[in-house]
Amino acid sequence: MPALHQGYINFLTRDGRKADTIFLIDEKLFKKDDPDLEWLFEKDLRAIPAVEMQKVLISLGVSNEVKILDKSNLKEFETVIIPNDDIVEKILSKFYPSVSPLKEDCFIRWGRKTVLSQRAPVADATISFEEFDKEMMLKSFALAQKSLDWWRQVGVILFPLNGEPIETFNRHVPHQQAPYIYGDPRTNFKPGENIDLSTAIHAEAGAIAYAARKGISLEGASIYVTTLPCPPCAWSIREAGIKKVYYCEGYSLLGVVEVFKSSGISLIFVDV
Repeated sequence: MPALHQGYINFLTRDGRKADTIFLIDEKLFKKDDPDLEWLFEKDLRAIPAVEMQKVLISLGVSNEVKILDKSNLKEFETVIIPNDDIVEKILSKFYPSVSPLKEDCFIRWGRKTVLSQRAPVADATISFEEFDKEMMLKSFALAQKSLDWWRQVGVILFPLNGEPIETFNRHVPHQQAPYIYGDPRTNFKPGENIDLSTAIHAEAGAIAYAARKGISLEGASIYVTTLPCPPCAWSIREAGIKKVYYCEGYSLLGVVEVFKSSGISLIFVDV
């Protein structure tokens, strides 16, 4: 449990339950056994040490007991419930291959499963398997990692017909740490609601604004974006004259696909 937020509380107390024992995964369990898992934990900047989280959960009283997971202390339980999360599953299959846990769907983080569930081509999108497109999309995902946005990280590479590529990612103003100091206004709304009420500059809008400031024409340009653009960004893409939109994840809101289709803009899903 790298961070305590409402998603975890909902999982722990679903339907008014109180667990007999909560086991917290400590990175020391696998640090030398599996470099891949160690890398996954190092990437999560929210990570709170398990011994500290243990104190927090004990104080909340959400379980009769809170323990740190080791390589033997899970076998005594008949029923083990875990969030449907790739890291938790991998650790259990490695150290407890005989345990068949009950998996519950819940949102606790942008894990691999959660992200991949959004990676699907919309009905009117062309699918690209070109190596260059894959390379640019992977590079866009690397750019997205520079964003400090808690819930969504988006990377963009914009290719004008004349000029160097423009690379950017979504960020908050007046600085990237703003939502963690003052709060994020997006927490007041459901996804898709009042999307204009935000302190963030979307990656696509930032790239288009940079081109405008530098006097770079985007007529006929191509843009690689990790997530399908929101309606305002789709409108900006249309008005800027961009003709090809490459994306990898996300879903259509408020007729985004129709905006592209009616403007002769090609929408291309990149399978990475």
